[in-house]
Amino acid sequence: MVCSTLVIYHCDLNPGNIIWDATTKSVGIIDRETAGFVPKEWIRTVVRKSRSMVLEHDDAEVDWWEWARRFDRSLEVEGFDFVDM
Repeated sequence: MVCSTLVIYHCDLNPGNIIWDATTKSVGIIDRETAGFVPKEWIRTVVRKSRSMVLEHDDAEVDWWEWARRFDRSLEVEGFDFVDM
């Protein structure tokens, strides 16, 4: 993994930490205590390897596996590489 490019990352980003207010059409991100600078390549690797992205929750309106797949595809489009560990 190349560590020459660091980016700031939430480090626990998942649907449970994103709050959407439909009235104001605003988005909030909570639980940022683990945020920090990490190698850019690490972000997509963690998303693909982390079960926290798809843990079962009581929210039946969210397809957690689909959310994780879409998030991974979005990272790929934005130029985030995957490093198999």
